[in-house]
Amino acid sequence: MPIIRQTGGASDDSQHPFNDSESNSSITDNTSSRTILRLNEVSDGGSWISEDIVGINNTTPDYTLDVNGDGRFIGDLRCLSLIQTSQSNKKKLISDITKTTSKKIEFKEYVYKSDSGNRKRYGVLAEEIEADYPELVHIDADGVKGVNYIDLLVKRVSELEKELEDISLIGGLKGEDGVDGVKGDQGSQGVKGDAGSNGLTGAQGIQGEAGVKGDTGAQGEAGLNGGQGITGPKGDKGDAGENGSQGEAGIKGDTGAQGVQGIKGDAGDRGPQGTKGDTGLTGDRGPQGARGSDGNNHLNNISSIYFDEKRNQLVVEINREKYHLILDK
Repeated sequence: MPIIRQTGGASDDSQHPFNDSESNSSITDNTSSRTILRLNEVSDGGSWISEDIVGINNTTPDYTLDVNGDGRFIGDLRCLSLIQTSQSNKKKLISDITKTTSKKIEFKEYVYKSDSGNRKRYGVLAEEIEADYPELVHIDADGVKGVNYIDLLVKRVSELEKELEDISLIGGLKGEDGVDGVKGDQGSQGVKGDAGSNGLTGAQGIQGEAGVKGDTGAQGEAGLNGGQGITGPKGDKGDAGENGSQGEAGIKGDTGAQGVQGIKGDAGDRGPQGTKGDTGLTGDRGPQGARGSDGNNHLNNISSIYFDEKRNQLVVEINREKYHLILDK
């Protein structure tokens, strides 16, 4: 277990303010005399160390390690989260990010020479972006160049979002032609993408001149025949033939005795039928009536059709008008 010792300044067992104007102050490992923390004198502030908190260039530290100034780590910096001050009143010259150059940033994969494990890393080469993005490149006291990757990634993400927005709105802006790179090996053919949606229908073009009239087509089939028209008016009735002599009346049967009320007596015998007289001569046929209109249009007007047995005629009643049809034998 190393023993921590202060050199060059006042001390006590609980707190060690370092503001010694005569010498620098340091904390060393008693087992090896190796300096593990050196706190340089500052004339307008000083440093502070206690059992649980260390302030460097800060006499009122609020965190376990509270440093007022730049720091450098030769090795890995491990943390759960890296938080950068972003409050608006700590900033000036605020504006939206725009694509200030058409030069493409080439990201690389590499291994640090100091890494004995040859762990592969990803990033950029400071010399390649320094001319176009000088604000992202920092040079330390030893002349070694470093890159502010947080600002670089924020800028590139913002530029890519703007490019995607331009592509979605106007089909993509064509950038300036870059220098032709070395032709790479041909990649394998990608999977065919889904078919794009149909484009909008274009405006109707100007009507062309009328074409040459084609040959007359074949005649269509004949239409169906219309229904039979209404029969014309009945012709004049011919003269009635002479009546035949009436046959003798049959003998009337005796009237049966009246039965008890409620029971109907038997009907008397019917007398024999008289001899039928000769049929009169048929009159001349009347003239044919005028041709009727389309029968289909009047079928709905027929109110009744019946046969008159007395006159041996078919009677059709249309619109309250009766038409008598003579049936030829």
